[in-house]
Order: sequence, then C-alpha cells, then structure tokens
Amino acid sequence: MNISLQVDGKWMLNSIELKHNHEMDPEKVKYFRYYQTLPPHTKRTIELNTAVGITMNKTVVIVKYYAATFASFW
Repeated sequence: MNISLQVDGKWMLNSIELKHNHEMDPEKVKYFRYYQTLPPHTKRTIELNTAVGITMNKTVVIVKYYAATFASFW
C-alpha cells in the first residue's frame, strides 16, 4: 500500500497490491478482519451503552463477560 498526505491535509491512497505473496492458513481465519463481525445483540449493547454515557472500555469489558459466559454454556 502506498499513501501520501496531500496539501489540504487529507490522505490519498496512491496504490495497493491485493495479491497475497504467502500461503493462507485456514486455522488463522478467525483473526481476519472480515471474519470478525459483531452479532446484532452486541451492536445493540454498544449503541445503548454509548447513548447513556458508558465508556467504550467499560462496554468492551461487559461484552467480553457476556461472550465468555455464553461460551461456557456450550
């Protein structure tokens, strides 16, 4: 990826190479950004917490707690 800062203070993407030059490990797919989507109930929790002024770091703790609790049932 090649980017540059323009005179007006905005960043411009000059070029990008989308071709991978290495093998893709199926075991590591869970770490890819496009694989990590939030379930609707988690998005709603974030929205509600933000609306009432709960900080993002506290929201992350809450979401992690519920995710771990839910996972323990399986």
